[in-house]
Amino acid sequence: MAATTMTLPASGAGSELAYIQETTFGQTPASPSLVAVRCLPPQLDPQAEAFISEQINDLRVAAGLRHAYQGAQLSIPMELSYGAADEFLSGALMKDWASDTPGAGTDALDFGAVKKSYSMELARLDAATAYYLLAKGCVFTGFDLNINADGASAVSLTLNALAASLSASNTTADAGGGYTAAPSNEPMIAADVSSIQIDASDVEIVGLSLSYSDPRSPQRVIGSKNAAGFIADGRRSLTGTISGYATSKADFDRYLNETESALTATLTDPAGNAFALSIPTWKATGYSEGQGQTAIRFEMTFEAYDADGTSPMRITRTAA
Repeated sequence: MAATTMTLPASGAGSELAYIQETTFGQTPASPSLVAVRCLPPQLDPQAEAFISEQINDLRVAAGLRHAYQGAQLSIPMELSYGAADEFLSGALMKDWASDTPGAGTDALDFGAVKKSYSMELARLDAATAYYLLAKGCVFTGFDLNINADGASAVSLTLNALAASLSASNTTADAGGGYTAAPSNEPMIAADVSSIQIDASDVEIVGLSLSYSDPRSPQRVIGSKNAAGFIADGRRSLTGTISGYATSKADFDRYLNETESALTATLTDPAGNAFALSIPTWKATGYSEGQGQTAIRFEMTFEAYDADGTSPMRITRTAA
């Protein structure tokens, strides 16, 4: 039997993701200069809704099939590092960063209503024949942030998005043929949490996770298989979980008494760049304690809300 040559498949490690903000929804700007994303291997899932003909025939099978709608879902996991996710967080929270807020040298990001869309290109560079998947009309639908002291892991941030259309090519959409480099600051870990407070008092916790959700549904129009936009489909939400050691009844009381609380957390990387979260108004929605003969841990779930017109969360960045 003659020897054959194995055709090399693409790998996640040999892939790259890049983006550019769109000025018109669903259209990649002319001569774009795409910016590389510093992330773990992303997931890009094509989506289609099929029309299946129900015309009768003697075999009692489908008489035909066509795609009536096409789009895509994206999941972009990242090890949080200073500056790497700033534009995506802006797109998710629907607001531009405010410079020198609340003071000189610090920028702030709140909830807003600025509609942003992006073109994203996933490059499969190590395939036998390199190819590029271009998703247009990408709109963020939420993200998950996790800080955990258990194990040697980075602070994780996973962003989720929907895309209006998806195409494949053997050439990049980047006009210069190479992506603009992403920021190269070190990934942050749980040990980089320089301050965490509840109601302005320092606390010791094991983990903090946040989940932001902005439900969207495609805007369908006659004459196209692709969405003309994405419609807000319900209210946005910001929920989270705090975990720690049960050292008193204070956290249980916070849940039982429906105590309105505030939380702040600041991470500072080895170079001195700071990334901070502030959730000014939240209440516990659940509380549980572990069992067994070892140290007892608690988990408290919570949800942030707008009590007086204040953004449910503010993110700030301060360069070293």
